[in-house]
Amino acid sequence: YGGDINTPAYSFYANATCWRGLNDTALAFRTLGRQDEARRYQQAADGYRQRLLALTDRIADHSGKLAFLPMSFEIGASHDYREREPAYDFLGINAPASNAWLYLGNYWNLFAPMMLEVKLFDASDARSRWIPDYMDARGGILAGLVRFTLGLDQIYGKGYYESLLEQGKREEFLTSLYGIFAHGASQNLYSFPEVAGIFPLRVSNAAMWREHQRNLWNWYFQWGWGFEGWQNCEGEPLSAGPGMALQMLRMALVREATETPQQDTLRLLDGAPAHWFEPGKRIVVRDAPTFFGKISFETEGTTSGVRARVTRPAGFSARQIILCTPRALRSVSIDGKDWSNFTGQEITLPRGESLEVVATFQ
Repeated sequence: YGGDINTPAYSFYANATCWRGLNDTALAFRTLGRQDEARRYQQAADGYRQRLLALTDRIADHSGKLAFLPMSFEIGASHDYREREPAYDFLGINAPASNAWLYLGNYWNLFAPMMLEVKLFDASDARSRWIPDYMDARGGILAGLVRFTLGLDQIYGKGYYESLLEQGKREEFLTSLYGIFAHGASQNLYSFPEVAGIFPLRVSNAAMWREHQRNLWNWYFQWGWGFEGWQNCEGEPLSAGPGMALQMLRMALVREATETPQQDTLRLLDGAPAHWFEPGKRIVVRDAPTFFGKISFETEGTTSGVRARVTRPAGFSARQIILCTPRALRSVSIDGKDWSNFTGQEITLPRGESLEVVATFQ
C-alpha cells in the first residue's frame, strides 16, 4: 500500500505520479525546443491519463452521500482480498494497527492529498472535489491541517491546501496557512514534528520545551509519550515541516496555475490575508523564482483600495499574470490609463516589464 503499510496493493497514487512524470518531461522538452521528444512523451502521458481517469470512474465508491476515491486497488492478501480500498466512515481513527482496515484510513488521509498535488484532475473537473470534500466531511481535517490518528500531520497536505485556492476558498486556505505556523511550529523548539498532538503540550511552549529536554535521547518519545485523549507526541524535528510552511507562504504570494493544460498562468497574492492590504501596509516580493522566470512586485494599501508595482524581465514566459485582491474591484488603472480586464477580485495584467496598478475596491 505504501509508507508504513506493507499490505499488497496496486497504488493509484504511484501511478498518478508516473503520469505526472511523463507529462512534465514533455513540458521540459517543449521548453528546450525539442518538439519531437515533447510530442512523443505528451502522447504517452495523455494516453496514460485517460486510462487513469477511466480507472477513477471504475473504482470510485458512490454508495454514500460523498464519492470516495480509493488510493489503492486489488488490495490485501488472498485471505483478506478486496478489489478496491473501502470507504472509511471516519478518517484519523486511533484504531490499533492490528485492525488493518480501520487503521488504513489514516494513510488514505496522507496519500489522498498528495494525489491532489499531482493534479491528475483539472480544477474544473468535478472529480477534483471528491478527495477534499471527503477529508472535510470525514474528520480528515482539523484546524485546516491534515489529520493522522489523534494528531495532525500537516506535512502531507500541500495538495489539499492548494485545492482550496483553486476552488476560490481563500478564507479556508488562510485557516490552513495560520494553522501550520500556530500548530506546526513551536516558538521554543522551532520544530515541525511528525504527527503532533494538540493538547496540552502544543498550547504551551514552556511545557513542550521541558518535555523535549527530558526526552532528548528517548527515541520512542515521538510515538510512545502522551496523555489520555489527544495524542501529545512532539516527534523528531522534520526538515519537511518548515519546507511545507514555506511552500504554503509561497502559495499565498506566487502560484503557478497548473490547472490549465498549458501551465502558462502566474497568480499573485491569491492567498494573501486581507489585513496585509490595510491602508499603509505593504507587501514586498523581490526576484521570486517561478517556472516562468523571476518576478518582483510590491503593494501598498490605500483608504480606497491598493496600489501595486509589478516588474518582470524581458523574456518572462507566462502568457498571463493575474493579480488578486481580497475584495471585489470597482475600477482599475494601469500606468495611469483605465483598465477593463478585471473581474471580481482578479486583475489580468497586460504585457510590460514594469506596470503601475491602482485598484479601487467596491
